[in-house]
Amino acid sequence: TATSEGKSGTATVTVTGPAVASVSLTPQSATVKRTKTVVFTAACLDASGHAVTGHTITFATSDAKIAKIQSFTATTVTVQGQSKGTATITATCEGKSASSTIKVTD
Repeated sequence: TATSEGKSGTATVTVTGPAVASVSLTPQSATVKRTKTVVFTAACLDASGHAVTGHTITFATSDAKIAKIQSFTATTVTVQGQSKGTATITATCEGKSASSTIKVTD
């Protein structure tokens, strides 16, 4: 708020970080035996490919009967092989997504 000669006014300023342009997810593919785990790491990226923070990443599996999400943090997901086959792991941030494949063997 500012006041001058008996008049006052208020302004609101909102500062936002860089917009999310894409998502990275590594490794791009993985092979594990049943009951074993693999950790995937995701990052939200700006238009220059630099990681940006402050955004929520969600993780999903295309088939929990093959590859089950066991646990996750803000940027990683641990996936456990359940049964023989191939599934897709997807990381999504601000409407952008990246996918990796996981192959489960006996």
